[in-house]
Amino acid sequence: MKDKITQCARDIYLKQGYTGFSMRKIAQCSGISATAIYRHFPDKETLLFNILLTGFREFSSYLRRSEAESSPFKCLLRSSQEYMNFALEHSAYYEIMFMNTNNMTGLKKLNQKGVEEMQATYLYHHQLVKNCQFKNQNTGKNLDQLVAAIWAFNHGFISLYLAGQLPLNKQEFISLYETQTKNYLTRLNT
Repeated sequence: MKDKITQCARDIYLKQGYTGFSMRKIAQCSGISATAIYRHFPDKETLLFNILLTGFREFSSYLRRSEAESSPFKCLLRSSQEYMNFALEHSAYYEIMFMNTNNMTGLKKLNQKGVEEMQATYLYHHQLVKNCQFKNQNTGKNLDQLVAAIWAFNHGFISLYLAGQLPLNKQEFISLYETQTKNYLTRLNT
């Protein structure tokens, strides 16, 4: 039931924002009473936090698929592809996590475990970039800037597509994203 409540809450938040987000609506969607929600979540903020945490855990599992690759560069390239796969397969979570942070009060209630879960995806990406040993990443500052640039490259492409700003069908987008990501990372590696 907790998963059903979380899914309903996620969908309602996306469609109606924080102002339209109510326990009554979530209960109606879940097929339970509003008071039954409180058996699983003590308040609305905790429920929002759970949505974020669920999304980041799933996102992390996608990125970690890259560990099967044979070289640091292939791991980084695969993680970029898995970033896209997560966004396309779980666009509702992606939108909440990365594209719609207005009034996301769940972020205010982060405990240490939550902070660690959410930072894990960034730290994992950071390590993948560091392992590639791209030129000009010899200092911490340069490495941090490179990590941010690669993340922004991935996020920019995906966000534009999900927001309907790229006039491409899904397969065209996937092809463009994969080609341009490989080109971009290859240029960094030469």
